[in-house]
Amino acid sequence: MKVEILEQRLSSDGFVGEIGDRFTVPDDVGASWCKHGWAKDLTGDVETGERKVINAKLDIDNISQSAKSEVK
Repeated sequence: MKVEILEQRLSSDGFVGEIGDRFTVPDDVGASWCKHGWAKDLTGDVETGERKVINAKLDIDNISQSAKSEVK
C-alpha cells in the first residue's frame, strides 16, 4: 500500500517517516496507520480514521544506574 505520513514523526512496524513522506508498506501496516489517522492511502481505497490524542501523564521515578567497567 502506498501511503503518505500525516504525523510529524512516525516510527512503527520497522518504518520511520515524517509528515509528507510517501512510501510503500505492507497492506496490513498501511491499513492500521490509516485507521489510526497517522497516514493516508494514496489510492483512496482505505479511509483515513480520526487521529485521537489522549491527555496522558507519565509518572517516572528518578532512576540511577551504575556499573563498573571490567578490563580483561
